[in-house]
Amino acid sequence: MNTKKQAQRFFKVGNLVAISRNGFFSKLIRLVTKETYSHVAVIVQAGSDPYVVEAIHNGVCLTPLRKLLPFYIIETKIKLTPKIRDWIEDHLHQPYSIFDCILAGLHLKTRNNKRWQCAELANEIYKQACINLNLTSPTPGNIVKALLEKRGGYSCFFTKKGFKNDINFRDGL
Repeated sequence: MNTKKQAQRFFKVGNLVAISRNGFFSKLIRLVTKETYSHVAVIVQAGSDPYVVEAIHNGVCLTPLRKLLPFYIIETKIKLTPKIRDWIEDHLHQPYSIFDCILAGLHLKTRNNKRWQCAELANEIYKQACINLNLTSPTPGNIVKALLEKRGGYSCFFTKKGFKNDINFRDGL
C-alpha cells in the first residue's frame, strides 16, 4: 500500500468516487442493476481533507471523502467551474429517492422530479461540465463505465490502510 501523501494525487476535484458495500440497500441496488458498484459521488474539494457531493438517504449533501472508505477513484479530467459549484450548492439538501434508484436500475427512470439518486446527481454534474455520458437511466455501474470509456484514465482502489497502485483503463475495461 502507498502513503496518504501519494494518494492525494488521485483526490482531484471532479473525479468520481465509486463504492460497493454489503448493506441491505447496497445489495439491493447491485442485484437490480447487476453491477459491481452500489454508490457514486463526485469530489468537490481536494487537499488534505477532500469532500464529495452525494445523494444519500438524507438527501444531497457534502461528505468527507474519508468516511466513504473503501472506494475506487475514477479520473475524469474535468474542472468544476464557479457555475457548476453554484449548481451543486443550489441542489444541496434536495431529497433522495431509493425508488428512483431502483427504477434507474430497471432502465425506467426519467428525470422529472426534485428527488435524486447518486448516479443521477453525478451524471447531471458532468452534464453541467459539458460531459454528456448519454445515460438516460444513470446507475453507479454505467456511469463508471461511461466515464472510463469517454474520458480514459485510471481507477485506483483505496482502503483505510492505503491504496493499491492505479489501474489504467485507457485500453478498455
